[in-house]
Amino acid sequence: MVPERPAAITIGLLLVALITIVDVALGPGLQVTGLFTTPPFLAAVFVNARRTAIVGLVSLGANVGLAVNAHQLTQNSQLIRMGGVAVAAIGAVALTVVREREQRKALTIGHIAEVAQLAVLRVMPPTVGNATLGVRYVSASAEARVGGDFYEALRTERGMRAIVGDVRGKGLGSVQLANVLIGGFRGADHDQLTLAEVAIGMDKAFTRFEPSDEDFATAILIEVSHAGDLTVVNCGHPAPLLVSGVDVKQIDPPTPALPMGLGSLPRPTELMLQPGERVLLYTDGIIEARLRGSTFDLMDHAPALGQGSVDLALDRLVGALDTFLGGHMSDDVALLLLERT
Repeated sequence: MVPERPAAITIGLLLVALITIVDVALGPGLQVTGLFTTPPFLAAVFVNARRTAIVGLVSLGANVGLAVNAHQLTQNSQLIRMGGVAVAAIGAVALTVVREREQRKALTIGHIAEVAQLAVLRVMPPTVGNATLGVRYVSASAEARVGGDFYEALRTERGMRAIVGDVRGKGLGSVQLANVLIGGFRGADHDQLTLAEVAIGMDKAFTRFEPSDEDFATAILIEVSHAGDLTVVNCGHPAPLLVSGVDVKQIDPPTPALPMGLGSLPRPTELMLQPGERVLLYTDGIIEARLRGSTFDLMDHAPALGQGSVDLALDRLVGALDTFLGGHMSDDVALLLLERT
């Protein structure tokens, strides 16, 4: 269904009535019947072709009625005005048909894109293994939730494992590459492979897909073992944040590693995650969000991530980002906040 605003037909009919009243009030001298071409085009913007045709017919009928009332129906000037209103009504209906067709096409593309995105971003359970999870995906596109940002979390014999990544670029091409990486992560033998080996395998899967020379992806992989050991593997991605109460610190890799698709050979970072401590994984859309020369300060808002549930904490963070940008996102953002339970 094409979105409509049926109330617009009322506005169009009221405009016809207003033009009629003004014309009668002005008398036989100055005439404003040429304005009857306006209501059909106003309706064409908001309602379907049938309703637009109704407004056009009412406009033409009002014009004819005024001409008859003034005994000017056969005058050339009135015939020209009525012809103009008739042409305007037909043109408005044709315009509505074209608009509806393009809107249906856009809605179809948006639906297909969202289905493609949902194939990558499944609905996450609130708990995976020994961690409570919250995820958010904020799209820069209001029409279609499409981008190269992705996330996933799995329970393994080693513990909970999660990933957040970002494929360079936008659109269905980046979604396709993100699906390759998510497939590599889901299909890896997590019970046998180390986290770094999983990342290397994903890099090889990305390369086997034969992307262009400019395609690559950054990613963060983490593991929370049953004992609480935290392992972080960073493939050229922004460092995750460790939130302990109101204290926040970045988990930097021992040495920088290349993104996936460029021969990534990451080295793991290992530390202990205490019960109640949280880890935020995010994509660069949040730290590169800019408005009038200012950049969103994630570290300034990060201490609040330790308060309330993980879902409430993410809602506050997304709300702060939306307020900062005034609702105008320029890049997609994927967020995953986990807490060791």
